[in-house]
Amino acid sequence: AILEGESSYEVQFRCTDATGARRWISEQVFVEPKGDGRLQSVAVCSDITPWKTAEEALRDSEARFRRVFTQGPLGMAVVGRDFRLVNANDMLCGMLGYSREELRTMRFADFTHPDDIAIDVELTRQVFAGEIPHYTVEKRYLRKDGKLLWGKLTATVVSGTPAETANGLNMIEDVTDHKRAEDQLRDMHAQLERRIEERTAQLEDQLAESI
Repeated sequence: AILEGESSYEVQFRCTDATGARRWISEQVFVEPKGDGRLQSVAVCSDITPWKTAEEALRDSEARFRRVFTQGPLGMAVVGRDFRLVNANDMLCGMLGYSREELRTMRFADFTHPDDIAIDVELTRQVFAGEIPHYTVEKRYLRKDGKLLWGKLTATVVSGTPAETANGLNMIEDVTDHKRAEDQLRDMHAQLERRIEERTAQLEDQLAESI
């Protein structure tokens, strides 16, 4: 670089310190003219190990997040502060019956049951405002084919980004079968209670007639 006319350059390299620990060093070299017309160089070295460690940790974290997002068992979506979907994984597309491109043109209210929109919007507002770190709620989703899907939604804010620009992260578990089983069990209990009431009434009538 110096031969090409540059007045400074920077290089980063790893080395081993006196304790045997590996360190990252940034060396900045500045070239200045001397009074006799010759050039002299000044090198400034800085220990950037903490910065490089954080950079590597962030890179590893992003890689793990991508694996969970693309391969995980939950429907997942990144939601903007305007409630529009920034991205959605294949699992969520399959759950709702929409393509990723279709979901990116929608707000989550577009595929949420009307009775569940208000509470979801309010909780999302609280998360973005930093009033709560996350929330979990069971809500109803409307699939593209018109069918109802019950989902257990856990929502938070994507970490590692400034609060004022952070997106939301929605993780959705399909609990439709579980809710159906709950409804069936509730109906069975209700039917059993009715039968018990009817049988009790019959026995009381029989007792009254025998007196």
